[in-house]
Formats: sequence, C-alpha cells, structure tokens
Amino acid sequence: MARRSDGNQTKQRLLEAASEVFAERGYQEARVSDICKAAQAASGAVNYYFGSKEKLYLEVWEWAWREIDRKKPMGGVDPSAPPEDRLRSLIRNLLHRILVLGTQSQAGRLLLQEMRDPVEAVRPLRKRLIRPTIEEFRRSIEEIAGQKLDQREAEHCHMSVMHQCLAIGFRGGHKPPMLSGGRRFTHDEIEYLVDHITAFSIGGIKAIAATKEGA
Repeated sequence: MARRSDGNQTKQRLLEAASEVFAERGYQEARVSDICKAAQAASGAVNYYFGSKEKLYLEVWEWAWREIDRKKPMGGVDPSAPPEDRLRSLIRNLLHRILVLGTQSQAGRLLLQEMRDPVEAVRPLRKRLIRPTIEEFRRSIEEIAGQKLDQREAEHCHMSVMHQCLAIGFRGGHKPPMLSGGRRFTHDEIEYLVDHITAFSIGGIKAIAATKEGA
C-alpha cells in the first residue's frame, strides 16, 4: 500500500511539474528531464507513469481542465436569459478563469501555448474540452444578431469577442505598459472589463447584422 501511495504521489508531482513546464515553454520546448527534475522524480519516471512525453501532455490537459472547472466552473449562464445577458456571463466567466485564479490558470496558459504552436495530438482533446463553451458563445452571438449572420460572419464575431479576453491572457494578466505602468488588473477593473467587452461586442455584432439588413 505504501508503495502504491508513493507511486500516486510521484505521478501527481509529475503532472503538476509538467503543467508548469508546458505552460511556460510550450510542448516543443519542454524537456522531459526538466519535468522530472522539478517533480523530484527519476529520469525515466515520465515513460514509466505515462508512456511518453506526448501522453503526459494529454494527461496534463485533462488535469488542468478538471482543476479549472473545480476552482472556477463556467456556471451562472441561464439558458433562458436574453442572449446579451448570456454573452456577458460567458465573458465574465472566461475573464475570471484567465485572471482571477492567482495570476493565470494552467489551463489558460496551456491554451495560449497551443494557439501559438498547436500540437496535433491534442486537437481532439482540446475540441472536446472547449467546444461546449464555444457553442454557447456562438448561440448568444447569433441570437443577438437576429440570425442574420452567415457561418463565416458568426465565426469572425466569435473570434473577435474571444480575442478581446485572450489578449489579456497573452499579457499574463498585466495591463499594457501605457496603462498604469503594466500592473495587474484588480478585481474591480476586471468587472469593468466584463462590462466594456460585453458592450463593445454587442455593439459590433449588431452593427454587422445591420449591414445584412441593408444588403
């Protein structure tokens, strides 16, 4: 029993160490030797417990998303609420997942690394973990637009809304240097950002939909 417990502890240390190394360097630049060293594990521990660096990476993704869902679930979105309110809830949830959990969540950092340098093996997993939220965003956007957008326009609107949030993640939760010297956003400022991004996004979506009416 003690042996099994020690093995579980080693595996957990490897997951936690790997999540930090992958989030910091990305998959390609992460070295198994550095992960083992950070986890205080033997050099062959990754292969022993996970089979390969790639399989470890996939398990890290699963683990990181379970952690973020446990700590900051994407809840509070009432499916019967007006689409503008649903969009605001989704934006608020996303920003808080990016910014409020310490500095950034491991899940958010891993996603940003994937956007920089995608790993083919993680594509199905990424789709399964993120697709439900994407679909909620899309539904809200299409309803705000009065179903007047074609698929490409709806995708571009979704991309524009998401990237307003993700751009903050790319900066590690810091403001641009020209805004208050690049310090971190406070809780109140995050709530202001929620209102700003929501209003900006709704205005843009409705403006694009209006061009369809005049076409």
